[in-house]
Amino acid sequence: MFPLLILLLIFIVADFRLNKKIFTPAIIFNGIFFVTLFLYYLNLSYIQQPLSADTKGCLWLSVLAYNFVVFVYYLTHAKIRKDDFVHFNDFYTFGISNDALFIARLVVLVVFFAEVVYSRGFPLMWKLTGSSLTYFDFGIPSVNGAFCGLVMILGAYTLTQKGVDKYIYIGIGVLIISRQVIVSIVIEGLVFKLITSRKKIKRLFLKLFALAVVGITAFAIIGNFRTGTEDFLKVGQFKPEYDYIPVSVKWIYSYMCFSLSNFDNLVSMTGGFENFGASSLNELFPSVLTDFLHIKQNAEYYYLVSPNFTASTCYPEIYLDFGMFGIALHCFFIALIAVWSFENFTKNGNVKYAMIYAVIVHNILMFFFNNMFLYLPVVSQFVYAALLFSKRRTVDANRLSERL
Repeated sequence: MFPLLILLLIFIVADFRLNKKIFTPAIIFNGIFFVTLFLYYLNLSYIQQPLSADTKGCLWLSVLAYNFVVFVYYLTHAKIRKDDFVHFNDFYTFGISNDALFIARLVVLVVFFAEVVYSRGFPLMWKLTGSSLTYFDFGIPSVNGAFCGLVMILGAYTLTQKGVDKYIYIGIGVLIISRQVIVSIVIEGLVFKLITSRKKIKRLFLKLFALAVVGITAFAIIGNFRTGTEDFLKVGQFKPEYDYIPVSVKWIYSYMCFSLSNFDNLVSMTGGFENFGASSLNELFPSVLTDFLHIKQNAEYYYLVSPNFTASTCYPEIYLDFGMFGIALHCFFIALIAVWSFENFTKNGNVKYAMIYAVIVHNILMFFFNNMFLYLPVVSQFVYAALLFSKRRTVDANRLSERL
């Protein structure tokens, strides 16, 4: 695994030397790969096992397929070396109008109220009252996913803006005790702010670092609230020599590293090419639709190294469908849409594509948690971005850049 870590560092350094940016497609992808594999290399838990040759092969294919697309793009397009990243070739901006924001906010509140009535409460209330109901009992089937997607994109768009909207959307995430909703809002919102800001990286770094620390701590607090600190440490089987490491860090570690252990366990059971798309479609489509279309999986495996850690990277469904070939193709496709949205934003400062790119970056950063490209609430954000963002009135370019 050490040679792969070196290769990832080479790609990161090469990208930064070319573009002098920290949020480009190559740095985001290679960065999260490097952090995860480095953490896995530390081997803090008895749950982890040495990765098999086939698992390492999947990782190598992922890295090579993705970086092939990105660096070919770099070589065939003008390098991004401008001090101000956002360029406005005309005086138009793509954004969400006040009327659209008002209607979207109203829709969110009405649907949330309907889901509370349907579920006879919400997860935070159940937790505080000692009810046996959980997060999984909340929501209207086949509606809740699309609802959460709308909450995510609106929360991300309003996160760094003035007003109460961001508190509404983050508050919903708290009420339903959904770390996914909160994490998505924070990551997408910060990425969106970063790539549309004219401030220098140095001025943003400390703020982003502080927010990252707060985010990790909040992730752990919610996890401890839902699971319990002692129960988490017990099922995590962390080695006693690492007792000094904060629980918040162990939460992040477990989701990133145990998910890789899960996939490695799956690879030991099958070579893939068993479901030919059924696994992925069952993840992406609502169960009502998959049942109607009779989408059935030929094979299913219980591959979790612990029943308490169900996250398992973006690989299992793709691997069960199309093996290593599917993983390489999947990363190739992710790279294509990453550079497509990246290019559309960098050409003219199109905020719609900035939000799309922010969602893609979120998905890549969640690579070792789950396949967000097959997760309906997240995927629905691409549809919402196309519907909500529109070309708006002509404004002075300087005033526009100041506002962003």
